[in-house]
Amino acid sequence: MENTRIIYRNRDSSNYKTYHSPVLAGKMTKEQYKEILNCLEDREYFIPAQVSLDDTRDWGYDPEVDQPWWELVGYELTDQKPTVEYPTVEELVYLFQAAKGNWNEQEIF
Repeated sequence: MENTRIIYRNRDSSNYKTYHSPVLAGKMTKEQYKEILNCLEDREYFIPAQVSLDDTRDWGYDPEVDQPWWELVGYELTDQKPTVEYPTVEELVYLFQAAKGNWNEQEIF
């Protein structure tokens, strides 16, 4: 069964980068990916906690200088087993749709 690896990153104020690439159950279609892109801020940025994705940073988080936005890098299909139980691909699309236009920078605190 094919699953989907979602790849996203954060850049802190010093431009240090943290990457995450969880494997979700299910095969993402191009249409689903386009739908997710349409839900992003400027078709690039999102807040992982609002769509049930990990937002742990390698370098810590200083709200005085760092921002909560992460960049969606892309996705790839994989035969690897899911590394997270939730969300599945279908659930992730739904979570992005629910967050569209409602990204809350204060929610991470």
